[in-house]
Amino acid sequence: IQPYAFDGISIQKAYIGTYVIWIWEYAFQNTGLEVLDLTNAVRLQTIGSGCFMGTSLAEVDFSNCATAMGNGVLKIGAQAFFNVSSFTEVTLPETLQGVYCFQNTGMKTVNMGAMTSLPEGVFLNCTLETVNYGGTQEQFNAMKAACDSGTQSILTEATIVCTDGTIAPPVIFEVSRTDTPLSLIHISEPTRLDVMEFG
Repeated sequence: IQPYAFDGISIQKAYIGTYVIWIWEYAFQNTGLEVLDLTNAVRLQTIGSGCFMGTSLAEVDFSNCATAMGNGVLKIGAQAFFNVSSFTEVTLPETLQGVYCFQNTGMKTVNMGAMTSLPEGVFLNCTLETVNYGGTQEQFNAMKAACDSGTQSILTEATIVCTDGTIAPPVIFEVSRTDTPLSLIHISEPTRLDVMEFG
């Protein structure tokens, strides 16, 4: 699919077929697209930068992409879904390449297999709530440790559901000011304590 192929044309649904390998830059920009069906996109290897800006997508499942191409790698260009606030759920492919590809979306839920890495800035300026991870907690922590610091912080704030249990986000206490002397603070669970000012 060529660059700017449908730019500015109103499209509600797009079904990507078996023999599509590339969707180039800005191909579906400003279309208002609501449904992207990648069920049969088993040869899709590349989605260009800015490809789906200006759409109204809510969720996309990339899990079948590139599965017929040997290495199962899908490359998504930078800001492919930039500012698509309606985009709240994604299912990632086996292997994802592409920095900042989901930047500034409304992403809340991420479904993935036992991935070992994520691209830099993949969820920049997103507020994730739930990550369904297809491996163990140990595998997830190893994957997280390999991420850039920004992605690590975003993952820390989400509930991580692994095959062997759940990793809960830290409980946050915010203390803005107190004039009462404090002699003891007892924290009974993993916590981030933000202290602004003590009198």
